[in-house]
Formats: sequence, C-alpha cells, structure tokens
Amino acid sequence: MTQTATTRPRLAAIGLKEPQIESVAPLCGSLRTHSTLSSYLMNYNWTETDITILRNPGLQPTSPVRGLVLAIGSSSFTWIGHHPTRRHDERRLSTHTNTERELEVPADCPDGYRHLASELAKRMSRAADPPFTFSFAGTVQEDDLLVKTTSGRAVARRYVFPHAQGSPTDRVALALALPEEVTLPAWLRAFLADIHEVDPTNVPRLHPAWRILQTGTPLRRHG
Repeated sequence: MTQTATTRPRLAAIGLKEPQIESVAPLCGSLRTHSTLSSYLMNYNWTETDITILRNPGLQPTSPVRGLVLAIGSSSFTWIGHHPTRRHDERRLSTHTNTERELEVPADCPDGYRHLASELAKRMSRAADPPFTFSFAGTVQEDDLLVKTTSGRAVARRYVFPHAQGSPTDRVALALALPEEVTLPAWLRAFLADIHEVDPTNVPRLHPAWRILQTGTPLRRHG
C-alpha cells in the first residue's frame, strides 16, 4: 500500500493487554491484534504490516520478525529487517537478567527519545527488582543506548537496520527494545517520528493532531 502524507500506519499488536491496545489504536490506520506471532502470521502477511509491537512474545531466539519492530518486555528473536530472503543479514535480539539497579541516559541518546528515556530511568531506578537488559548480535547501521546500567548494559535500545549494498530500492528498518514499564503510546509516537526521519519516502509524516513529541523538535543526534 502506498502511504500518503496523512495515512496512519498498519500496526500488528502481538501479546498486548487490552488497555495497551486501546491506548495505541488512535495512532493506527489499521490495528490487528493476536495473542501470538504465529497466530498473527496465519491470518496476515508481513507485506500488509507497517509496524509490529511485540510484548513478551515467548519466541525462540531463531523466530524471524520482519520490518519495523517495537519490542517490550522479555523478548528474544531474530530480526530480519524488511527482507526475509537475506538470511545472512539476520540480527539476534536477546534478553538477559541483570543485578544492576542504577540507571542513566547516555549523553548521545537521540533527542526525540531523551525525555522519555529520562523518565523511564528514574522510574525503573526506584523499582524493587533490577531491569532486564538487551543485547544484539549482528551488524547494524546505528545502535543507540537509550537507558543503560552502570556498566553500560542496555535497558532500552534503538537499532537501525542498514540498506543492502547495491540495492537502491531497499529500505532502512528500525527496532526499539524496551522494558515492560514503558508508557506505550508516548514511545510509539516517538518511534513513528523516528521512522519518518530515516525513511520519509515510505513512512507518512505524522499528522499535527497526533504528532506528540516531548521535545517538539525533529530527531537529531548530539555531538
């Protein structure tokens, strides 16, 4: 589907709770929900999904997930960008237990996520249990820590899947790996703005009525 400047994205919500589904529905052109990724893919094709939100999906580390992904909670899967045939370009996202409780936002956190990351770090630092952390195996174009522990382990992380070399029609893909404690609508709004910045041809510009960014400015990097 060719998206116009005001078209909202087609979103797959996998494993979300009912209040979470209701909270993101206003940001979507179409919203398709399933309890598991396998049940979703039995009914819908990846080509008709713009963004996938995965919550605690219970996937095997080798389970392939395609395209633009916002993963919350304990998540391990294989991310393949927009191109499932490029098996050599797989990236493996894994979740790990952790004992560090002091969290901070790195100086080079992208501006569009900085406010959200700061609030998340403060809230999770006060939690009784330490957060899970994320690691990512494979080459990416960008790998940004949004919230990190004292030793630099990622509690919230942003990834950019690069274009394939020599393929002008290839698309950049983005993924966020976030803890369960995030405020989902706010992070999805920031994610939508981020996607448009890196892939404006294929991703619609956010309508002013629902383009709510805490900084009020386009995403840019420090330094």
